[in-house]
Amino acid sequence: MRFLEDPFLVSICRNLRRLCLRYCRFPSLKRLKITGFQLASLEIQGFGYGDRGLQEGCEVEIFAPNLLSFVYKFSKPVDFCGLHFPSLDYVEVHVWQHGTDEATDHDKRRVSLFLMSMFEGFGNAQSVKLYCETIQVLDLVDGLLEQQPSPFKRLKKVDVQCNRESFKVPAHVTNYLLAGTIGQELHLEVIELIGTCKLLVDLSFSFFLLSLPPMLTPLSIWSIEIYHLLLYVHIYLVLIPSFAFLLSSSYCLDNVVRHWLKI
Repeated sequence: MRFLEDPFLVSICRNLRRLCLRYCRFPSLKRLKITGFQLASLEIQGFGYGDRGLQEGCEVEIFAPNLLSFVYKFSKPVDFCGLHFPSLDYVEVHVWQHGTDEATDHDKRRVSLFLMSMFEGFGNAQSVKLYCETIQVLDLVDGLLEQQPSPFKRLKKVDVQCNRESFKVPAHVTNYLLAGTIGQELHLEVIELIGTCKLLVDLSFSFFLLSLPPMLTPLSIWSIEIYHLLLYVHIYLVLIPSFAFLLSSSYCLDNVVRHWLKI
């Protein structure tokens, strides 16, 4: 790679296909640009302003017309002013914002908008993996996410990974992620668990899913607490009897749910 102090990190080896940037520091740049014409996989870890290697106000632009996989982990939201990924297939984003309880409304709005702006560059992705901390950053400011259109146009699969005792995915966050793909065949794995974590789905999420087309491929729900599951399964078996509902759970189901699922 060639580095220029200001304004760009200009270019990668022309034939490079995979690049990992882990805990790199660019403290003097006002604008960071990564260009890789043959780049197929890009992973960035430990990124952000201040102690994460970028000076405040630094903009980041990435031009990678053949990129298939983009991973952004263990990082904070930054100002991605342009992501040019027309061939993108897979995205993984794990960001967080420390000290949100002490943060001002302006700071919360700023980091949420940074993340939403980043998501706008993922419009062609078909598979997306997020983390509960990422969901929380999206939802830092009440009412802000509802004003944003869904960035995804080709989405087929969403994973949300959580390692907490309980975590709730709000319905409006789900709507933001999925609304752009309504009318297409879609496979959802909204919940992926680590250990004994139980993730609670907002019951209004059920009513959102009722608006999805009937040709959906099976929906996988992992380890939902039973008192949510009872209502959830009932809604689908009564109102969408042809809907293919796949339940994968380590928890025991009572006789009523077993009867509904015919297992």
